[in-house]
Parts: sequence; C-alpha cells; structure tokens
Amino acid sequence: MSTVTGPDAGGGSPRPVMSAGAGEPGRGDGEGQAGSDGNSHRGRKTRAGVFLAAAAGVLVVAAGRAGLVDPDMVKAGSAVVDVGINRTDAGLVGDVDPGAAEVAAFMTPVPGGVGPMTIALLLRNAVRCASYRRGNLPFPTL
Repeated sequence: MSTVTGPDAGGGSPRPVMSAGAGEPGRGDGEGQAGSDGNSHRGRKTRAGVFLAAAAGVLVVAAGRAGLVDPDMVKAGSAVVDVGINRTDAGLVGDVDPGAAEVAAFMTPVPGGVGPMTIALLLRNAVRCASYRRGNLPFPTL
C-alpha cells in the first residue's frame, strides 16, 4: 500500500490524499477492480501518480524500482522517505533519484535511512514479546 499526503482543507495537519492497494475502489487507474492483484502497474509512472506525488507534503516511496521518483515529482520543501533499496552497477540506491534531495527539505538516505530504524523497532518488539511470554511484563489489554 502507498499513501500520498497533503494539507487538509483548513490548511492544518496533513491528511491522506491517495492510498492505493490491491482491490481498493476509486483508484482511478482501473487497477482496483475485482480480479486485479493491484501489482500490474508497479514500477511504472502514471499521470495520476506523478500529479499526486508532486502535491505531497510527505512522500513515502516503496516501489522497488531504482530512481522511479524524479526531482520534478517532488514538491519543494517536502519530506521524502525513501524506503526502497535496489542493487545496481552503481551500488545500493533508492527508489527516489538522489537529485530530489535538492528539492525536498528532508530526505532519508539510502542505504542507512529507514533500514536501521526498522531493525531497531523489530528487535524492540521481539524483546517485548519475549517479556510478555515469560511473564515479566503484564500483557496489554484493550
């Protein structure tokens, strides 16, 4: 699933503008219809995707294709989280073209961006689960 965020109507905090996942209605590209696995457009630029990416205040990219997001697709002053990691002849690169860092206010590096944080949180959750299982921590209730 990918989500593009933008300002709400009152100019306040960001809200989801587009959330695209398999079988979701209203995707506008025909991919969300019954019988579609939602993956046939993966790694391709679409007009709607370019437009929504360029309007996003926070852009999270996890497409699995090196350099898919060009600098012209990034809103000036936005925050870009590049989750993708791709092995190329030039080494490890993300899904966002490195030139986008000149346009965005913040951009996670690849490698070394979200990967270490993901590993740290997974390890924290594993330790927490072990503590629940051993009875060292009370299991949270809803």
